[in-house]
Amino acid sequence: ILFLCFCILLGAASTLLLWSSLDYDFNNIYGDDNVETTKPVQNELTEAPTYEGSAVFLLAVTSDNKDAVRFINLISVDLLEKTIRVVPVDAGKMSTDGYHTLSTALIKQSREFFIAKAEKVLYTEIDRYVIITETAYKSIFNVFGNVDVFLDEEIAYDTEDMFLELKRGKNTLTPEKAYKYMKYVSNTYSGLKASEKNADIIVAAFSEFYTFENNENSEAIFTKIINYCETDISIVDY
Repeated sequence: ILFLCFCILLGAASTLLLWSSLDYDFNNIYGDDNVETTKPVQNELTEAPTYEGSAVFLLAVTSDNKDAVRFINLISVDLLEKTIRVVPVDAGKMSTDGYHTLSTALIKQSREFFIAKAEKVLYTEIDRYVIITETAYKSIFNVFGNVDVFLDEEIAYDTEDMFLELKRGKNTLTPEKAYKYMKYVSNTYSGLKASEKNADIIVAAFSEFYTFENNENSEAIFTKIINYCETDISIVDY
């Protein structure tokens, strides 16, 4: 009886010591592999990247044979303010030499000459230029798609070359209609007025096409549209 009592006390003491070493949980005897553990999730706060800097781009659209200027716009981009401004330019404005308008400087002179005259006339430094033909204008819209615009006039334009009918108010311009509207404006108006109305389309295009999805696919889009442009924007700039 004394021996049996001694064995019981010894076994109880050993079991208590073992239980204590296992943090009072017999599941720990099997090791960590068979025990489901949960670690608290830590949310790491990451700051959104801040883009800084600004640039001024000159956009000019010419006829396909490059003997006429359809319109000229300045596009000012400020990454810190997150703004894009489109400023219409009077293509008929006379340069400081008294011999060339911006239109004739673009058509008849070198690009360096034209940009230099534009900077003096517009009192601004131009970082990069983009010159496209009217057909390239339509091709670029073909890459992006339709654009919604609000017009302050009803248009029923019918000539031997083209037909365009648009209502006053909101209109959805397909690439073909965007091209025809640009042609209509350029043939109906001149100077600053033509640039103002075309600037409305450029503003609407930025609003419509500057999306997260297009930003994710920007490299592929850049590769497509750069072929339609005469520009000093390089792949390094991009």
